[in-house]
Amino acid sequence: MDTGEIIFIKGLKLLNNICLSNGLWYNSISYDTFVQLYCKLILEGDKDLTYKLKRYIWICPVLWMIIIFLFSHQPGNQSAHLSGSLTQFLVRFFEIISIELDWIRLHSMIRVLAHFTIFFVLGLLWYITLRIRNMPIGRAAITAFCISLGYALFDEIHQFFVPGRACDIKDVMVDSVGSGIAITISWILDVYKF
Repeated sequence: MDTGEIIFIKGLKLLNNICLSNGLWYNSISYDTFVQLYCKLILEGDKDLTYKLKRYIWICPVLWMIIIFLFSHQPGNQSAHLSGSLTQFLVRFFEIISIELDWIRLHSMIRVLAHFTIFFVLGLLWYITLRIRNMPIGRAAITAFCISLGYALFDEIHQFFVPGRACDIKDVMVDSVGSGIAITISWILDVYKF
């Protein structure tokens, strides 16, 4: 085994341990079985496993969409508390090193960055999913962006009906920029085979 394969297997061991400790495996799959399946898929190109990956890969972006929905479904006070806690931590941290930050501005930046990051991941997951399912590069990029944009619109409309939350077109713009950048980077890497 070369160094890359060893690092790959160690990463899989770590992922498996995290999944087991958080109860993410529904059936008891041993770590050895987990590593063997993925090594077989990645290193040997097993046709049956490749077929299963292509068939079920869409679950990843759909699960991410469910996570986004759950965060969006939090009432305004819970959502503000979550981002406020992070803001308070950062303000205290920077006070220790004698840097003063405007709490309101920082809180706003954290919320914008959260929107950007969450939809960056969504766009990336959809692009990867569509490419694994053999969709052409350009079509995968456009489809991934349309799905991400559509979900950003759905997310904001959904927030309109959640107590203490609002529907804000600026959030849709930030979401679409996040997913657009992820898809563009993926597209460039895919086209130029980096």
